[in-house]
Amino acid sequence: MARTPDNQNRVTPSPEALSPDGVLATAPTPLRRPAASRPAPSIALSPSPAVSVPATPVPVARRAPIWKEFNGQLAYADASRFVGFGPRPSGSEALDRERAQIAGRLDGAGWQVSTAAFTDQAPDGTPVDFRSLDARFKRGQPAKKRFLLVAHFDTERSKVIRTSGATDGATGPAILLEIARVLAAYPQVASQVELLFLDGNHPFRQNTADDGLFGSRFAVQMLQLHQRSGEIRAVIDLENLGGKDFRLYYSSNSDPDLAETFQRSAGMLSIPLAAANRPVLGDHVPFQHANLPAIALLDAESPYLHTADDNLAQVDPASLAKVGQLVLYVLSEEIFTSGL
Repeated sequence: MARTPDNQNRVTPSPEALSPDGVLATAPTPLRRPAASRPAPSIALSPSPAVSVPATPVPVARRAPIWKEFNGQLAYADASRFVGFGPRPSGSEALDRERAQIAGRLDGAGWQVSTAAFTDQAPDGTPVDFRSLDARFKRGQPAKKRFLLVAHFDTERSKVIRTSGATDGATGPAILLEIARVLAAYPQVASQVELLFLDGNHPFRQNTADDGLFGSRFAVQMLQLHQRSGEIRAVIDLENLGGKDFRLYYSSNSDPDLAETFQRSAGMLSIPLAAANRPVLGDHVPFQHANLPAIALLDAESPYLHTADDNLAQVDPASLAKVGQLVLYVLSEEIFTSGL
């Protein structure tokens, strides 16, 4: 998790560098440095394949209990594969392998994947390449407004400890992949969801105005650049999650209406959910500062976060299932209740 930066200049990519189906952007975070202090990141966005839309969308029963189809064991298997790559800091070969696996799984489940590639600077001025992944469902009529589910897949870099980031870099994307698998059978719901796998969550040194939350800041700025912020109904950010005997929290600086929705839904599923006792500087923050409703789900009391003990032994399939089922429940209820 990273703290929010002060005002920095908006990135202005060249038209030919942008993906045709809309890309991601980085947004203001609280403490931003002046524009003159560093060059704007360079951007290269991969084109995405054309979306095939059937003439007649597959119907979905109203309020179908899709959350019951989330399989914690399958999510655990994905997290295990990611942990097997070892530490995965931004710019590493290990992260490239994890990214390729995520993209392959999404494509196989019927999701259109595009890459948001950009270059920013480490605190010492070294250029670093980041590549986030964005996924939209290929079938069904694209919705005018959608829910954005985000999770980072990089792990922190440290010369002191070696952490595989099991609950902080592996479980988040694993939960999103299992949600993608479930939603593939429900095009009406899937068409109203966008999945965002963020690179660059962790800082190179420590959380500062220029260090950390690279992917989410870039994602928001692209939304603003293309004037697509209005297409986002809400942002659901998965931070560190899925540990054994964990209790699920939402950050105290989450959107109040979203927090109420999640609390009500958690009560319906008998899943304990509480507000964290402090704000969280996670990937939901840049979206909030772009006036988008956002919530972060996390284990606010994890004893092994940012330690060498954050390994696969700490991950519990049942905990992964609770998170995934809750998110799917909220999506299905919100989408069907709104009539979208």
